Amino acid sequence: MPWTIPQTGASDSRALDQRFQLLERRIVAVETKSVQPANVASDFVAHEGETIFVAAPTAGLVGLLPQPKPANRGMMVHLVCQTTGSVTLRTVGGFVNGQASLTRQDVGTFTLVSDGASGWWIETLHLPRPRDVTLQDWFCSGNSTTGSIGDLGWTLTGAGTPAVTRNATGMTSSGKLTLTTTAASNDRTTICLAQTEAGNVVKPAEVTLLQAVQTFNAVTATKRLFFGLATSLATAPASVADSLGFLYDSSVGANWLTIARFGSTGTATDTGVAASTADALLSIWQQSPLTFRFYAGNTLLGTIAGSLAVSALPMNVGFRLETLTTSATTHKVGYFGMACRGLGSPFVSDEFVKG
Repeated sequence: MPWTIPQTGASDSRALDQRFQLLERRIVAVETKSVQPANVASDFVAHEGETIFVAAPTAGLVGLLPQPKPANRGMMVHLVCQTTGSVTLRTVGGFVNGQASLTRQDVGTFTLVSDGASGWWIETLHLPRPRDVTLQDWFCSGNSTTGSIGDLGWTLTGAGTPAVTRNATGMTSSGKLTLTTTAASNDRTTICLAQTEAGNVVKPAEVTLLQAVQTFNAVTATKRLFFGLATSLATAPASVADSLGFLYDSSVGANWLTIARFGSTGTATDTGVAASTADALLSIWQQSPLTFRFYAGNTLLGTIAGSLAVSALPMNVGFRLETLTTSATTHKVGYFGMACRGLGSPFVSDEFVKG
């Protein structure tokens, strides 16, 4: 029988009665909650109170939720998604989160609640979020020997006799490290995080932010400079199999170029912005999955996006300086920074509650 509270109006009693009924349904849902077999990997039908462990294949699957009706108002379905395969949720005669269907590709736990009328809603979402690891180097320590350059112990390599020199400058200087090539055409000096020019460090998709403070050291002629990620820094940026980064090439012009190569395909893009001999902060920011923005200072130079434009292979990270004539060339670096999720970073659990 309906709950009645002395000395309350009819509307108050009805409101309390509805709340008690909702509580009763939730208690029943908890008491009768069942669990489907682990790792459901094909289309499934969910029932009120179930916890379903989903291992969606790459092709995805469809989950059918019960029809929303007054009798299941407030009841829940729990999904534990263990892969990034797409899970498309639908319901009979209703909506999921206000849509005819809802597709998610997250690893995490989802709690869906019936509103008893129009559909099901995600009430609580737990997602494991990879925490960024930040690498920074102001090149204030170490020496000029490979493996001992800067705080990160950069590898010095290249063609000819590559060399770096630490300069006695302050923390804010953009010229604390001078890269110098020898004088044969196409001699190069490379500093990189891996032990070889073709070493693997991180995938582009794992990089949130990549930055460098650098200056041309008053030399813009007959030089080629690359900063970013590449499967091999031994190969010219326009020819390497896979890369993502900034490129300056005096044989092409005076402007900054951006470049992304995937499977030996891809050409440099002229940004229309001239490279300045003054100090400049170069930034590659992954604004959204596989959408990278390139900045010089606060100026947006361009955007590269899409899985067909950005390789999924692990790459090296570093600076590559090359002379294009029979004279040595130099370039200065004052800072390096990278925030990424590909270096064994821990995961944390974020909770988002519908409200």
